[in-house]
Amino acid sequence: MAERDIVNAIMRYLKSVPECFCWKEHGGMYGTAGLPDIICCIKGRFIAFEVKTASGRLTKLQEATMRKIRDAKGEAFKVTSVGDVRTVLDGLSILENLEVGARDSVEIHRQTGGDDRRHQGLQQHAECHQHHTAGDKRTLRPDD
Repeated sequence: MAERDIVNAIMRYLKSVPECFCWKEHGGMYGTAGLPDIICCIKGRFIAFEVKTASGRLTKLQEATMRKIRDAKGEAFKVTSVGDVRTVLDGLSILENLEVGARDSVEIHRQTGGDDRRHQGLQQHAECHQHHTAGDKRTLRPDD
């Protein structure tokens, strides 16, 4: 898988994470050399991801920039997949304190591989289940 495909998959995932603001940092003559590919703020925490293919290596400048981010109390990681990003977020305990519905949404996104139509259907199912287990026996419609 090409690096840009990995970046796109990670961005799709991060956009499904509640309380996450993220963007793809573009290099080039107007960008800052060495900045990680993806910058995000999740629940008030600064996290940067340098995306590489499985065989990709960080440059000295990327290593130095990631060290500066860590020195400033931010987080910076080299990742090669959406799975790596999930592991990082799990390790930082960022997703632990989300409301039940938000956690369900993230889990549904994992199960569907980001397929929005399947995601919406499973989200409605999870909401129905949540109401049912709470003792609310009415039928939920998509507009409820």
